[in-house]
Amino acid sequence: PAEFTARRRPELIASTPEVDAAADDDRVVLVDALSPQEYAGAGHIPGAVNLPAMSGYPREEAEACGALDPGKRTITYCHGGITAAMDALRLAQLGRDDVAVYDGSLAEWLAASPKNSRTV
Repeated sequence: PAEFTARRRPELIASTPEVDAAADDDRVVLVDALSPQEYAGAGHIPGAVNLPAMSGYPREEAEACGALDPGKRTITYCHGGITAAMDALRLAQLGRDDVAVYDGSLAEWLAASPKNSRTV
């Protein structure tokens, strides 16, 4: 048996302005957690890389896109935040315990601004 004490970690929640800025910031890795078909078909936030949460991707894939680089901030997103959380968990399994989740994800990003009405 163990005692668990929950604590908020606000740095693990990304905001729309942070995600907007991520496209132009090489210190941030924006990870799209959706399937390759959704990433290509429905579009994605500019600058995002695709690491499909449901695929259980290997460490090498996460390393190749920079998602495990401790010198970079990693933010995951999907359509509404659920699959993004799964990607954050996968990255934690690979050793990265500071991955932020954009919980509003693509739905919020598209609604936030007319300039976001298009995805890549």
